[in-house]
Amino acid sequence: MRSGKINVWYMRKSLKKKIEEKQMGIAILKGNELDSSNEVNQIMSLLSDYAGFRISGFLENKLNTVFRNASSNELREWIRQIENDVEKNDLVSLVEDLCNHETYFFRDKEQLDLLVENIIPQIIKKNIKQGKTSFNIWSAACATGEEPYTLAMLFVNELIKMNLAHLCCATGEIKLNDGYSVSVLGTDISRQAIRIAREGTYQLECLDSFRQFPEEYLKYFTNIEENNGGVSVSSYRKINDSIKKLVNFKQFNLMSNEPPMIGFDIVLCRNVLIYIDKEKQGSLQTMLGNSIKEGGCLMLSPVDTLYCSGMFNLKYHNDWLIYEKK
Repeated sequence: MRSGKINVWYMRKSLKKKIEEKQMGIAILKGNELDSSNEVNQIMSLLSDYAGFRISGFLENKLNTVFRNASSNELREWIRQIENDVEKNDLVSLVEDLCNHETYFFRDKEQLDLLVENIIPQIIKKNIKQGKTSFNIWSAACATGEEPYTLAMLFVNELIKMNLAHLCCATGEIKLNDGYSVSVLGTDISRQAIRIAREGTYQLECLDSFRQFPEEYLKYFTNIEENNGGVSVSSYRKINDSIKKLVNFKQFNLMSNEPPMIGFDIVLCRNVLIYIDKEKQGSLQTMLGNSIKEGGCLMLSPVDTLYCSGMFNLKYHNDWLIYEKK
C-alpha cells in the first residue's frame, strides 16, 4: 500500500465542501459530531469482505488519513451508499488509493529465469505432445501491466528458440507457426491500473518500469521521443503491437469465487497475498487452482504459503518452489 494524493471522487460533493470550508478557516468538526473510529472499523470490514484486505493498525492509520476531513455523519452516509451499491464503485475507488501498484518488467528475475529455463519449455513440449498448440497464461493482480507483457515476451522468445515462431527484424512483427497461439490475461481490481496496462506506454523518466531490464527485450518496444529544447529525447517506451496483441486485460476481483476463465497453463499471483487476510488466502488459492489445467503451474511469491496443497504437486528447482496442478 502507498500514500499519495487522495482520490476524493468517492466522497464527492460532501467532502469537497468540507475541504473548501477548511481553506476558508471554518472549523470542520462540530462539537456534536462523534469520533469516527467506529465508522473506520466498518470501512475496514467492508474492505476485507470485498477485496480481502488484512485488517491491521497500518490499514487503520491509512484510512484515518484518507478520511481526516470527514465527520462521522458523512462516513455513516457513505457506508450506507456503499452497502446499497451493487457495483461498489466508491469502494473500488478507495481500494485504488490504498493499493500499491508498484511493479516493473522482469520483476524477481531469478524466479522468472526458472520459468524460462524449466517451466515454459516443459509446458510447450507437453502441450505439443498432447496435440495442443495454444498456450494460456494468467497474471493475477497485474497492476499496470508490466508482468503480463513480460510473460508474453518470455513465451514468444521461447517459441522462437524452438522454431515455432519467428521475429521479422525489419518490421518487428512476430509470426507464430500455423495453428499456434499465445494468450496472456492480466487482471487487477484497479480500473486505473488496467487503463494504463491497456495503453502499454511507460515513462523512462523515473525508470521504475525498466529497472534491471534485460536489453535483449528492447526489440519488443518502440521509443517515443519528445522535443526538449530542440533536442529529441526518448521519454517513453511503447509495447510493440506484435506483443500487445497477445495480451488482454480485465478488471477482476481476486475475492471472486469463480476465475475469469479456466484452462490456464501458467498462473502467476505474486506480491499480492501479503496484503490479503490469511483466512481468505486459502479460498483465493483454491480459485486460482481451479483455473489451471492438469499439469499446469502456479507461481507464488517466495514468501507465500500454499494452503490448498492437495491440488498441487510440489516441485523444487534450485531452491525455488513451483506448484504443478494434479
